[in-house]
Amino acid sequence: MTTDNPPLRRRLDGLAGDDPRLDGQYVRLVDATPEPVVLVGVVHDHPASVYRARRTVAALDPGVVALEAPDAVTPVFASHARAGDATGGEMTAAVAAAGDADVVGVDAPSRGTLSSLAAVLADDKPGPSAVAGTLRSLARIGAHAARDRLRAAGVPARWLGGEFDRAQEYDCATTDPASEQAADETARLERSTSLLRAFDPPPATRVLDAVRERQMGRRIAGLAADDVVVAVVGFSHLDGVENEIRNC
Repeated sequence: MTTDNPPLRRRLDGLAGDDPRLDGQYVRLVDATPEPVVLVGVVHDHPASVYRARRTVAALDPGVVALEAPDAVTPVFASHARAGDATGGEMTAAVAAAGDADVVGVDAPSRGTLSSLAAVLADDKPGPSAVAGTLRSLARIGAHAARDRLRAAGVPARWLGGEFDRAQEYDCATTDPASEQAADETARLERSTSLLRAFDPPPATRVLDAVRERQMGRRIAGLAADDVVVAVVGFSHLDGVENEIRNC
């Protein structure tokens, strides 16, 4: 079932206006579900992406805000948002703008990951080393999510061991003009895309990306059965997640 939603399309067109941070390559309406999905592609922690996530969620007032994060980590972003802390970048910004919307983490590992993994393995038939590498990566992501959740609950970082992610730094700030933020973000994406095209990722990385995109796409499509969803995902996953939603 698909949903044609001209009013929402008009709102998105009006939202973009002359602001290049809200260009259609980053903010996409997917009308392949009972209720529409708006995908917001981001470069993690970039000022343009932080603005994009916050502005889109605030303007559309969706029923659900979906994040590229395990569901166990969403309270961490909520804690940062309540404190007015910018840690968490665009994810925290989206939560801060969510109002009464449900905030859901849709990335692996979480509910449905095993079925997503099984489907990808059946489709792609990767070798044993790729499967083992994917399982190790999922385990690391799960452990990292658990540590973040414990830290947000007040457990001292020194008890948890290891280093926590630091925000990435860029050559522009939230106070810079929109055009400068957008230009810096676009330049970084172009460099990243060129590197990805020049080197094939390891098989385990390809499998992990496929599992995560299937997980996110299927979960978002399920949430869009009842409510308008705004989903914030990394730009590199934007096409894959959109395809999964359309193929549900």
